[in-house]
Amino acid sequence: MRRVIGTNGLDTMLMYVDAALANHPNMRSCIGGLMPFGKGAIHARSSKQKIKTKSSTESELVGTKDYISWTIWLMGGYLSVNDMG
Repeated sequence: MRRVIGTNGLDTMLMYVDAALANHPNMRSCIGGLMPFGKGAIHARSSKQKIKTKSSTESELVGTKDYISWTIWLMGGYLSVNDMG
């Protein structure tokens, strides 16, 4: 089995978030988020939203709010490790 490990640059961190409106029986939306880094993902998460929303735009905003705390936490960890080396 061949493993490919690499990166196109370590200076950019991205976050992708998507939401599906009211797809659970209790009318809660589902969110998913992904943080790619290099040629792989360092964090992926999918969960139900904690509140009910009335529109897909509101679901996207709530999903971004729910996922951005992970992004900030991971960025802080990366920056602290990067400062050590």
